[in-house]
Amino acid sequence: MSKTLLQSQWSRVLLILALTALLSTWLYLSREQVQPARLPPPFVRVISSPVQRLDVQPLRRITGQLQAARKTTLAFEISGKVVRRVHEPGQTVAAGELLLQLEAEDYEDALRARRVERDMERTASERDRQLLKLLNEELQLQQLQLQRMATLERQSLASQSAHDNAKQSLLRLQGEQTRLQHQVDSAATRLQKEEAEYQLAERRLVRTRLTAPYAGMVSAMHAEVGDYVTVGQAAAELIQIDQLDLLLAIPAELLPGLHQGQSITLAVDDRQLQGHCVAIGLEPNPRTHTHPLRIRVPGEGLYPGQLATAILPGAFSPQALVVPLSAVLHEEGGTFVYRVRDGRLDRLPIQLLQRYQNLYVVAGLTEGEQIVTHDVGSLADGQRVQTMQSAQDSFPGQE
Repeated sequence: MSKTLLQSQWSRVLLILALTALLSTWLYLSREQVQPARLPPPFVRVISSPVQRLDVQPLRRITGQLQAARKTTLAFEISGKVVRRVHEPGQTVAAGELLLQLEAEDYEDALRARRVERDMERTASERDRQLLKLLNEELQLQQLQLQRMATLERQSLASQSAHDNAKQSLLRLQGEQTRLQHQVDSAATRLQKEEAEYQLAERRLVRTRLTAPYAGMVSAMHAEVGDYVTVGQAAAELIQIDQLDLLLAIPAELLPGLHQGQSITLAVDDRQLQGHCVAIGLEPNPRTHTHPLRIRVPGEGLYPGQLATAILPGAFSPQALVVPLSAVLHEEGGTFVYRVRDGRLDRLPIQLLQRYQNLYVVAGLTEGEQIVTHDVGSLADGQRVQTMQSAQDSFPGQE
């Protein structure tokens, strides 16, 4: 192919490309400027309810462990050797039932000796009273005898020595009367002393027996047969199981709703029981800032260590503003609700005061304001909405 023919073909190709480019440019510049139609943003349907006021009496549930109402460490008040051990840990005992016995022969002998001393003193006191009675009669006779001797002496019918002898006999009788009268007068004191010594010996004998001060369960025995125990040495431990206590640490805001003797409901497993408040600590724990609370409940069917939940009344708030839990948006470290006004949403910050059932007691709203109660996480401030009123008269979830 000749060079001239190739040049002619390339010229036609370039011409075609140039015409195509010009046509494309003309079509672009001559196109009609058609603007797409702008559609209004769609409405979002929301469920709303008005802000309401309610008398709020919140209930708090606090869980703890049941424990024995009383736990007592028992010890002997005298020293001695253990000769009998009646019960073992885990066994139940009645009030006054024997737990441990000390060797008692010496105390029994001491008691018998004191009984003899007391009985001898009683006999001696009765003897002195009888002797004093006879001596008083003899003294009266001796006084009459002295009067007769004095009369005979004046009539020179009796000697002076006979009169003096009669007078000496009267003086001896008066001295004996004084002694016996003292014996009789002090007999009551001596008998009281002997009775006190006897009762002391009797108590010492009783103290050789360590008994249960109340009905309960033996939790520990620290003495074996043959051991020598001293005064005050721990010998046994007893717990009361007919009544159990629930010890709780409660916040200060619950104190106004509690008082001594108040009936409190306890939930144990799948049943509810009624206990009563026996102690409230007004002095807070300096570390936890909580107050101790003791609730007593009948121990039938329960055991120490079992978990129990106390249902405690909180502070009463009359006519408090409340909103449903589902209406509150937790975002950016704050709490908000969406208020519906003129078909748009306003995001309002609020303050949560306390929880009551499925509601929050709040501050920062006005009674009657319409707020969104569901699905607030997908909404935005200023969004257009179409509201649907809640079918319930009260907030959703309110009990």
